[in-house]
Amino acid sequence: MIEYEDAEINENYEEASFEVIEYYFEIGKYTQTIELVNEVLPEHIENSRLWFILGYSHYFLGDYDQSEEQIKEALYLGYSEEWVFHILGHIYMETERWQEAEEAFLEALRANPNSADNHAAYAVLMKIMGHRKKASWLINKALEMAPENDYVLRTYFKLEGINSSKKQRILALEQYMNSSDS
Repeated sequence: MIEYEDAEINENYEEASFEVIEYYFEIGKYTQTIELVNEVLPEHIENSRLWFILGYSHYFLGDYDQSEEQIKEALYLGYSEEWVFHILGHIYMETERWQEAEEAFLEALRANPNSADNHAAYAVLMKIMGHRKKASWLINKALEMAPENDYVLRTYFKLEGINSSKKQRILALEQYMNSSDS
């Protein structure tokens, strides 16, 4: 009976630990998230979600080499190709590896051609690379797909807001302000 109770306590502890990790991750406390993931990872070494959370957290803290390794481990363990390649695309943009960034965003779009986030992220890359028409097409496609999406609206405003008419800028700003983004 004692063994059963110990197993139940351990299971409840693990569930609580994962909930705390998810909570810190969701509120953007990446340093704490990394510490918590590192505590439980040795016992859950094949948990692709933990690897993704760890890599994503390192990405936001600017540790791109570490992040890339961990995100690739999440992919190897079966995590969502769409989100892995989306984050890899951002890592490659931050490290100015333009060709790899484009390949990553194309893989993300292959995994989910209906993702407004991926269209918007790819638009940013195209703008950086000087492909303005393609960037404009991609961000407008993203906006068409998800006109209320916070990330898409922010990206649209950054990419198109400066070059568009005053009426379009005001409309874009109003849409952004009405979105659920905090």
